[in-house]
Amino acid sequence: MQSESDERGDLLAAIASGGNSRIVRRQTTNWDVEVNSRGEVALYRIHFHRKREACFVEAAFRNLAISDSHPVLAQYGEAWARVFVAAPARDADGTISALDGEIRALSEGWRSLADYSNPSASVADILSSGQGLVIALL
Repeated sequence: MQSESDERGDLLAAIASGGNSRIVRRQTTNWDVEVNSRGEVALYRIHFHRKREACFVEAAFRNLAISDSHPVLAQYGEAWARVFVAAPARDADGTISALDGEIRALSEGWRSLADYSNPSASVADILSSGQGLVIALL
């Protein structure tokens, strides 16, 4: 029986050798992945232990990375924070642009202000009114 580390290495080597791969079944805790490498098809199950984030775009893929550290995961290691305003912003559009730019820079483009803004009201309305929760980093 292969160890989990050996199986991970086999999966990554098969994908790296070229060919087409695709996710054939998605579950909350695992995906079944079909790898077509040099004319041979192998099926792997990828288990998500302590999953924090999942994003699925399409079933077909040409490469795969398994990572314990990634900019999209950074928020899970940081303290929670909430940003409130208590006075109207002089330049709401400029403030929105600056906040969005900082979040995009810190997350290396994986997140934006929209990911953290208050869903109950627009950021522009909150900044213009000068009161309320703008951002919740949870």
